[in-house]
Amino acid sequence: MPSLLFVLHGMGVHDDPHWCDAVTDRLDRVAARYHGFDLDDQRFSRQVRVVPITYDEPFRGLLAGWNREAGRVHETIVEERIRGAPDVVRWLAELDGQRQQAFFWSHLVDVLLYQFFDAVAKQVRLRVIDQVLEAMAAARDEEPTVRVTFLAHSLGTAVLHDSLALLSTQTRVQALEGPGFRFDAAFMLANVSRVLEDDHDRLRVYESVVAPPNALNLPHWFHAYWNVRHRLDPIAAVRAFAPAHFDPEHYTDVRLSHVSGLNVHGFTQHLDHPDVHVPLIAMAAGRLSLRLREPPYEIPTPPCVEAVRRLEDQARALLALLQGARDPFDLIRGGVQFLALVEDAREACRAESGQDDDDDRA
Repeated sequence: MPSLLFVLHGMGVHDDPHWCDAVTDRLDRVAARYHGFDLDDQRFSRQVRVVPITYDEPFRGLLAGWNREAGRVHETIVEERIRGAPDVVRWLAELDGQRQQAFFWSHLVDVLLYQFFDAVAKQVRLRVIDQVLEAMAAARDEEPTVRVTFLAHSLGTAVLHDSLALLSTQTRVQALEGPGFRFDAAFMLANVSRVLEDDHDRLRVYESVVAPPNALNLPHWFHAYWNVRHRLDPIAAVRAFAPAHFDPEHYTDVRLSHVSGLNVHGFTQHLDHPDVHVPLIAMAAGRLSLRLREPPYEIPTPPCVEAVRRLEDQARALLALLQGARDPFDLIRGGVQFLALVEDAREACRAESGQDDDDDRA
């Protein structure tokens, strides 16, 4: 039976065709600590077909025309009558320094585009649908039954939800469904799907086919759903995904506290923790359980104790400021502040230890 792991990136530029290599390498590395994945021909990526899903080209097209000029953003908002869009020009003028502005244009602008520009969001969702259906069709050409797991990070959690929810309403869904059709699992890391849910959107995150089995007894496509959030991550804390009615047999909420790298919002840092990578590897590879070759498993840590401590204090202060925040623009504001703090911590780490932390840049 073919095993597919669809991987959706978060915000930031992912035009390098090898952007997913870091995710695959991290999964191979952590999986190698368990029996059955420790030899080269047994490594995780040999047993599971990792399928990167890339969707940021519609963002890049519009951004190229703006050339990082806030005035052009405002002009587009006015010309296209974008509803509910924030006053980006004024906010960028008030930002604290060049570093925060740089992180807005390199990362958080993707959230702005996806949330407020409907034409862009539609292009993104259709691109994701096309890639999923194409990979599923290719796998079914080999065997009719396919094991499918999804792994999404940050903005990718909202994109994954919205794309599959949209697909469920299209006639193209017939190419996907069949007797006993069900995806195995969704792993949502730094889940922002709820804050990016429009109050008038029919693609509701607690009610769509992406949601796991629940008390509402609605149609569902996933057998299991993992929601993973780091306790120090302010980006995933804004109107956090926190349902009360999902069946605990099919829904798992994971709150991380480890710091294996300075960017606690980063993609691969989530994969370092066994509460995440053990069920992910087991589900994707079709294993009932994993057994360590050399216990205990130790999560790596950055080489700079003082820089980590300072960043933890600053992240907690930012989380306190965002307490109760529910607006997508709160996520954008908090995100640029947090990523700037992470970059400050990286510089402090280099000064303290003479080394870089081995961590995500997104």
